[in-house]
Amino acid sequence: MIATCTGSLSKNLKAGQLLGKGVGADRLTDHMPTLPEGVNTMQSLHELIQKHSLQLPLSSGLHQVVFGQKSLAMLLASLPA
Repeated sequence: MIATCTGSLSKNLKAGQLLGKGVGADRLTDHMPTLPEGVNTMQSLHELIQKHSLQLPLSSGLHQVVFGQKSLAMLLASLPA
């Protein structure tokens, strides 16, 4: 898992850098040929969380950050200490 997000050729790393610069998930393919697996996995995980009424605040919050529903600062402030 570490290699898939830290390698210089990593699509997940590039997507994270773009998201950090304010590029929305819906615009990632403007900057790269395909969505990285991490973005698709995050959407699948979100659907499972909803389907099974799971309480996973970090995963749900990251989905909101990636898909532009919440800022990272708002997510961090909302997590329990």
